Amino acid sequence: MASTGSGSASSGGFGNLTAFIDQGSEFEGKLSFKDTVRIDGSFSGEISSDNTLIVGESGQILATIKSVAVVISGLVEGDIHASEQIVLHNSIGAYAGVLYKAVELMPANGIIGQPGLK
Repeated sequence: MASTGSGSASSGGFGNLTAFIDQGSEFEGKLSFKDTVRIDGSFSGEISSDNTLIVGESGQILATIKSVAVVISGLVEGDIHASEQIVLHNSIGAYAGVLYKAVELMPANGIIGQPGLK
């Protein structure tokens, strides 16, 4: 289920949460947004954001991601380009290429692939 609304993005604290793709939902294509979006479902394709992408614990992303900030608690496969920050919570993610200005790793996390500085 996809829903919209505003509120605090509790899993990262970046901006206002403007859309939510719930667990059990599946989307494919191009997703572009200006505020904060949380994905707890499945998405494949391309994601472009002027603010923050939050991947929840049940989120499964197979995509190229371009965002200011990316907060990951689920699975992400693909290239991640974060112009400011990547936060890896208890993520099970696999990453191909990761470009970032700052990264925050929670215990038992790491980056698989080729991390770099943008």
